[in-house]
Amino acid sequence: MAQFDMKAWRDRSWRRFERSIQREGDARKAETTWFEDQVAISDMQLVIEWCTEKKVDVVFTRRPNGIINFTDRQISITSNARPVKQLVYLLHECGHLLIGTGEEDDRFRFGYPVQWKEVQMSSKAFAHKLACVEEEFEAWHRGWRLSRRLGLDLKRQQFDLVRRECLKSYLKWGTGK
Repeated sequence: MAQFDMKAWRDRSWRRFERSIQREGDARKAETTWFEDQVAISDMQLVIEWCTEKKVDVVFTRRPNGIINFTDRQISITSNARPVKQLVYLLHECGHLLIGTGEEDDRFRFGYPVQWKEVQMSSKAFAHKLACVEEEFEAWHRGWRLSRRLGLDLKRQQFDLVRRECLKSYLKWGTGK
């Protein structure tokens, strides 16, 4: 596990930029990607500072995507993705943090929408899967709103590209297809 280090992220981005020019020879594309990385790295620093204020640690691991552990108050983000994707994963996990565990939010209690409170919550029950998918949609929504509140430079198109990819996998899991 690694902590966020802006200099290390910027150095990594520069090395990707150099490799990209050597491999592809398309300097304009490489510059655009490098610039997007730099903006995302700066934005990530702001989100991590927000997490620190909420007493939540952010670490980077080899695990895919991102995950929040409420017990340890820790968000884990993949170290293998480009900074833009890392930022979007981080915002999504912050969305889960904003939903909370039920004490603060009337709509979601313990990660499930209120209307499913009486339903048996087995992991195979469609009601359970639907509740999980609904929470995922809400976490994406709240993550995007947080990005606006923090004044991040992240573009909606960048956010939605990752969001759609993840929501597709949730929906496949939810429908069993």
